Amino acid sequence: MTVQRGRMANMSEAEKKAFYKARASKAGIAKAQKAKTTATVVIPEVIAEATTGIITAITDIAEAPTTATGKVQKGKWTYIPDKELEATLQYDINRKKNVMLTGPTGSGKTSSIYEMAKRQGREVIRVNLNSQTTVHDLIGQQSLTYTTVDGKAIPITKWIYGVLPTAMKKGAWIILDEIDYATQELLGALQQVTEVGEPLCLKEKDGELVYPIEQFRIFATANSVGSQQKYKRFYAGTNNLNQSFLDRFSVYEVKWPEQNKEKKILTKNFPTLSKETIHELTELGKVLRGLFINQDFEYPVSPRRLFDVADRISFGFTAKEAVEKVFRARVPDHIYDTIKAQAQRIVFEVDGKAKGKNTLADDDLDI
Repeated sequence: MTVQRGRMANMSEAEKKAFYKARASKAGIAKAQKAKTTATVVIPEVIAEATTGIITAITDIAEAPTTATGKVQKGKWTYIPDKELEATLQYDINRKKNVMLTGPTGSGKTSSIYEMAKRQGREVIRVNLNSQTTVHDLIGQQSLTYTTVDGKAIPITKWIYGVLPTAMKKGAWIILDEIDYATQELLGALQQVTEVGEPLCLKEKDGELVYPIEQFRIFATANSVGSQQKYKRFYAGTNNLNQSFLDRFSVYEVKWPEQNKEKKILTKNFPTLSKETIHELTELGKVLRGLFINQDFEYPVSPRRLFDVADRISFGFTAKEAVEKVFRARVPDHIYDTIKAQAQRIVFEVDGKAKGKNTLADDDLDI
């Protein structure tokens, strides 16, 4: 379908929605229904397929639920396990060790923990740490509330447990996400419970000691620790973790998925996409990440962004439109120009000839 220049600019919002809905009906839904796809698992930060074949938007970590019981949730993303990583994690879980996973955004750090918790029937309490997270958020604090006596509201103080003692009492797994954003004060408060089996002393609650239930485990994730330190400039606001704190964890690097695994993930979650399209999208990701690792490119293109492009193509967008929608407003012009140039070379054309649905010239759309 070719859209003449200026046509979209003259459309109302309702007409634009109708246009994309009609195109999606032809390009994606019919094929998905024929394939009879069904909703499968889900874990935050990875991929899932919708029952109609229309793929839901990517769920970023910050938008994922803070607790999980391991139950199947519809409308998220299907997880494909890393057996080697999971075997390593299981070793530490069995020995009650604290675990820290470090690696680039979108590499599957948090989702790996969620998946193992799901299989083992463990509850997960997840905390997204940042410079505004306080010790009170983690440990707890006295809170003013009211009770009724003889028909009168009387103010009283009540202790509200934070997420850490709550997880300890429930025997849950706690994930301290983005721990390299935590303040030194917060890390100091954590230090007392990183010794296996040690109680947490609630000084503001008359020194109450909270002992961890047997199943309690501590996990942490970070973007700029250890081998990832060289990428620290891309994660503004992160702090250095001292060796004394790191020594209390088993630390492992989680890399972006290799191309073959990423192909499997895309194939599993976007069954309407051709093998050629999936290969080209993963090749684009591989090339852009290679430029980033070699420090020739200043933007880490995570699997989330690549899956977002695949999502839009499966819905009926052309590859050109999908790349533009996902990246154009997200990055500076010079970075977008690099992404566009690589996408033009890998995805939009083969041997100098335009392919399939990607036949729109730059001036064919005016959106």
